[in-house]
Amino acid sequence: YYGWIKFDAVRWTQIPSRRAFGTFGHANHLGAYLATGTVVGIGLVGYAKKHWQRLILVLGTLLLLGGLTFTASRGAFAALILTAIFLGVLLVRINATSLRKNLVKISIISAILVAVVVTALVSYKEDLSKIPIVERTLKTADFVEGGNMIDRISWWKSSIDIVKDNPVLGSGFATYKDVYNKYRRVDYRVPGDIQDNITPESAHNEFINTWATQGTLGLIAYLLMIGYAFWILLKKIWANTGSKQEKYLGISIIGAIAVYIFQTQISFGVISTMTIFYMFLATAALIANKEKSKKIEVNKLLAILIVIAFSISSIYITNRRIKAEYFIQQAEASILSTDREKYYEKAILSFPWEYNYHTAYGDYTIEAIIAMPENIDFKKYIALAVNHY
Repeated sequence: YYGWIKFDAVRWTQIPSRRAFGTFGHANHLGAYLATGTVVGIGLVGYAKKHWQRLILVLGTLLLLGGLTFTASRGAFAALILTAIFLGVLLVRINATSLRKNLVKISIISAILVAVVVTALVSYKEDLSKIPIVERTLKTADFVEGGNMIDRISWWKSSIDIVKDNPVLGSGFATYKDVYNKYRRVDYRVPGDIQDNITPESAHNEFINTWATQGTLGLIAYLLMIGYAFWILLKKIWANTGSKQEKYLGISIIGAIAVYIFQTQISFGVISTMTIFYMFLATAALIANKEKSKKIEVNKLLAILIVIAFSISSIYITNRRIKAEYFIQQAEASILSTDREKYYEKAILSFPWEYNYHTAYGDYTIEAIIAMPENIDFKKYIALAVNHY
């Protein structure tokens, strides 16, 4: 919802009318989050027992899918499509008997849908090219046809060079940005493109990034963890025993994991997306030990109170983050204003845990010292810079 609410008075990090990014700071991360929710919702529709529950889940899933379209995230859409294909195979397995009985009806409906989609694509070709995600994809295609190298390919090649120098343990956890410039390639140069001067925080591929920063040992451990989760869930889904509801629950979980894996092949995880990814991995482990686990009776009133407390705290924290984001963007937009320092202070006061806000304030103090050395309190600004850095 917040991703759709943008005020023209604020200079946001991305154009709000083009790509929604909400409190995530970037549309790709919001897209990954929404794609995960969409897949989970699809699985839970089959898991729900009552019609009203299914109706709510369908509406919620459609809302998430609608929000996803506003992000124009190609990685998120690609992850959603690939995951849908993967889950489609699993759904066919679960519903094989009923599908065989209704094969003719399903074939007719599928043919009609394909005809409608093809007709729409042909009829509205020009209008479709104006959709942000389509427009971005076409520009990338033109970019490559012009003989340019896509930034991610350049970063992946640099990452392989990092691996060659640090094959076993990698360069160190979360050190990609620190070591990247040593391996920066000169073949990625695009006239007028700011990406030339950007130092990426990640290789924009989770496996390659893990290999570069944590070495072969780290990559093997990471792949084993994911592989184990997939093995557990697929074993549950493909088994002849167990209820159909349990299988749909497994599909929700494995779908959420798959979306993250597919999306991070051309992007990277952030706290908001990595958290739910590891939560679903932990859920897979819980399913594996279900028979060994003891049943715990949960007090319903206590559970309700916990949910209410969690909801209130989430709203409170989100509200503070929104205020902080508003002030930080106002500060960035007020380059020539005397209120710029005030906005930085308000942003940090609203959300003091975000290190980027402190870094931005520190950068501002240094800029002020350089630009107006005679008009400011030098010791005060140096102290501010040191404190916030």
